[in-house]
Amino acid sequence: MVEPLTVVGSLAACLQLAKWGIQFIELLTDHHEHARFFSSDTISHLSEDINGFLLIARSINPKSCKVATAAILESYINRCTSIATRIQITLSPLVIGNDDSTRVKFRKIASFRKKTKNIARLLSELERCKAGLHLYLSSLPYQGTDLQDTTQINLPLPCQSPTLKGIILDLPPKLDFIGREPLISLVLQCLSSQSLGRKGALVGLGGIGKSQTALECAHRIRELSPNTSVFWIRASNHTTFMQGFTHISQHIFLSREGDPGIVDIKEILAWLNSSACGPWLMIVDDIDLATFGDREVLDQFLLDNKFGSILFTTRNKQSALALVGRRSTFFMAPMAIPEARQLLNSELDSNTPSRGDSMPLLTHLNCLPLAISQAAAYMRMKSMSPTAYLELLNETENGALPLLGEPGAADLGLSRSSLISSFVSIDAIKSQSLVAGSILFTMACIEPSRMPRSLFADGKTLIQLCDAFGLLKAYSLITSNEANYIFSMHSLIHSSIRSYLKSNNIFQTHVIETFRLLAGKFPKPTEQYLKLSECDLYLPHALAVWKLTAESENGSLIYSIGYHIAEQFASRISRFLRIKGRYNESKKFAERAHEWAQKEYGLLSARSLMCRSNIAIIDHYLGNYKASAKAIDDILLTQVGLLEAKDPAVVSTLSRKAESLRAQDKHEEAENYYRQAVLISESIHGPDHLKTLDAKHGLALCLLGQTKYAQALTLLHLVLDAMQDVLGSDNPKTLSVLSNIGCTLQLQQRWPEACAITQRVLAGREAQLGARHPHTLQCKANLAELYIQHNDLEGAERLTREALHGHQETQGKDHPLSLHILNNLALVLHKRGRLEEAERMFARAVSARERVLGDEHHDTMASLSTHCKVLRDMGRFGEASGVGRRVLSHRRRLLGEGHPDTIAIQSLVEELESGGVRFLARERRVDSDETVVGDGSYELR
Repeated sequence: MVEPLTVVGSLAACLQLAKWGIQFIELLTDHHEHARFFSSDTISHLSEDINGFLLIARSINPKSCKVATAAILESYINRCTSIATRIQITLSPLVIGNDDSTRVKFRKIASFRKKTKNIARLLSELERCKAGLHLYLSSLPYQGTDLQDTTQINLPLPCQSPTLKGIILDLPPKLDFIGREPLISLVLQCLSSQSLGRKGALVGLGGIGKSQTALECAHRIRELSPNTSVFWIRASNHTTFMQGFTHISQHIFLSREGDPGIVDIKEILAWLNSSACGPWLMIVDDIDLATFGDREVLDQFLLDNKFGSILFTTRNKQSALALVGRRSTFFMAPMAIPEARQLLNSELDSNTPSRGDSMPLLTHLNCLPLAISQAAAYMRMKSMSPTAYLELLNETENGALPLLGEPGAADLGLSRSSLISSFVSIDAIKSQSLVAGSILFTMACIEPSRMPRSLFADGKTLIQLCDAFGLLKAYSLITSNEANYIFSMHSLIHSSIRSYLKSNNIFQTHVIETFRLLAGKFPKPTEQYLKLSECDLYLPHALAVWKLTAESENGSLIYSIGYHIAEQFASRISRFLRIKGRYNESKKFAERAHEWAQKEYGLLSARSLMCRSNIAIIDHYLGNYKASAKAIDDILLTQVGLLEAKDPAVVSTLSRKAESLRAQDKHEEAENYYRQAVLISESIHGPDHLKTLDAKHGLALCLLGQTKYAQALTLLHLVLDAMQDVLGSDNPKTLSVLSNIGCTLQLQQRWPEACAITQRVLAGREAQLGARHPHTLQCKANLAELYIQHNDLEGAERLTREALHGHQETQGKDHPLSLHILNNLALVLHKRGRLEEAERMFARAVSARERVLGDEHHDTMASLSTHCKVLRDMGRFGEASGVGRRVLSHRRRLLGEGHPDTIAIQSLVEELESGGVRFLARERRVDSDETVVGDGSYELR
């Protein structure tokens, strides 16, 4: 039996051999790319490298290993040395000697240039041997040794016990792939190389085969390592990129047993970089940083990558270099003629006449795979020969030549061959099916990925839909998922169809029709809580068509569509963005809706006032309480007549007015408005209508603010039961009521019940809204306060810091809820006895609340009160006394002498003015009457 160290030594030598091979390939590739800049020493250096390669290869003694291992290693080494020797024989006569004349030197350099293709072919064979060798070594039971230190190559190996492994998500089906073997070998090696960050990028013209090459790489990795998960994300813009991540998040959430799951993007990134996910490959398709938008998530995604590999496809060379660097960027050329002919023949059937004469057609199509596939699909459908199809192309091209000169064509990566092939297919589809043509033109106006079948279903029977989509798939214009419900389109085909519409002067007509279609299909505000997944699916398409219309010159398209339709669409998008916690985006749409409502209906119309009310609601969520309150007051003044007539339009305004008062701690006034809203809504809609339940929910919170806990809890349970019947248990509205039940139990000091409910709400919100939604973060902060009651101060601090960091990032440091969580963090630090940190944190909270909310706001006073106690505990009695007197004056004026809070602060001030004698005489502690629930911890709905 051979010693283990001898085996390890042989394996290390093999890995070193692989390292030398890769370095040599990279060096030769670099010189081949820059052949014009060769110096006379270049070939000599390359020859020395290959000699070093052979020296290491011949020094390996595989016979020192076990018989089975030795045989395989010897086979790999013999193949590697055989190929390397052939390269050496090619290079030897080209080495430039010192005695060579200038003429001989130039002749040798020219000869080298001619032979680089042959050398590159040999090197690709060498690289495949090396890749196979490395995969074999990674399967041996020596992974515990530090072999990877001998090389900079590191294939992602399966984790020992991954939580999830072998997932395939959104990966297109495997196709018969032809050619590109050297390129695929290099890409696979790059994706396994630790020194290159296991990241690569394919760059080339649209239609050249980047996505298909990436797909082939993915399937080969799956064949070699079935436990490797593969994710496919379209990244033509930030919206589709985030939608892809959301889909991954939802899949992981549904796949975990006994785990509520986390659908937050950043936490998914953390999961991908943990051992729980297992090895993975992610294809990020069709990315262009010039038009991508916000890169925050993308940059974090690229920052750290421990367990997976990332492959980008892009038409933009600068994007590839910025994402992965020069060494990991692979430039794709058109297919060679033999490969292009093989591709064409594989996609034609036996009915195609005279397929042998295809060279002129392939040359005309520039050997672009996408154009060849479209041509083959057309010839197959029409039983047309390549010669006849070429004649048709030439005829069509004459009409499209002006379009090819448009400035935008080059920017989109539109080639003459792919554009004309698309035009021919479009004309054929129009002649065969008006339904298919209509669907195709609608697709050109929305996002080309994840297009739901339901979007195109209006006015069509199921048979018509199936026939239409079948026709589009037959012409290779679209692909679908296995269930045939979600469709995607290559971005180049998408651009070609838009060009076709523009060339026929009908693009704006179809944009208007698509806008109207989506305005009607996007769920109404009253339905959105019931159709969250449908809204998620429609949102990228809504934003895409919105961009084409709302940003048109002088709003000409909006005028053609109609202000009433545009306002309806903007209001619906705004409402859904508000549900998703994207308040700033929501406000932009709400403002446009208000603008168009005024133009269509008038300044003081019910619709205009409703739009203005929506802006006020968003301002409330953004923490702009004063602006929100003023807007609601103005609206209410204009609706006095409606109030007397008990008009349904006034119910929302009354609720908004009450919510504004509640935010100012004016709970008794707010209660009156809520009761009016409940009465009017019950008389019009009934007791279990959502508007009535919303008003009752607000009324319960007013009772909670007046410490009427029993009444509030009874009403909240009634609302919860009704909402569960209407919306279901996991709906965000239902979870909001349940959360406030938890807060009520918390205020009643029923800690175990409150903790169980808050944990349930947190799990539901992470699943439905995401871990970084403002409501989820607030729930996490409430749960942290409950941890204090279980004496888990460390857990309480961790959760509070997470909630604070998330809310400050999403809503800003000056948002009132961010300041509330900051104040809670100071309370936790005080509890833990870290007085100096707590004092600094309270000082920050007080300063920020004075600036944002005002000196006399009740939240400012709450921070001052607890700050006073921290100063007392630090022995700074004089400072504490001054702060305490300020709070006492405020509470006497607003709450009265007999209020418990006034009595508590008065007792504290008297103690401080006595020099802290009573405090020093007893054990130092946080006052038992202090509520660790924090100020106003119940929900901001």
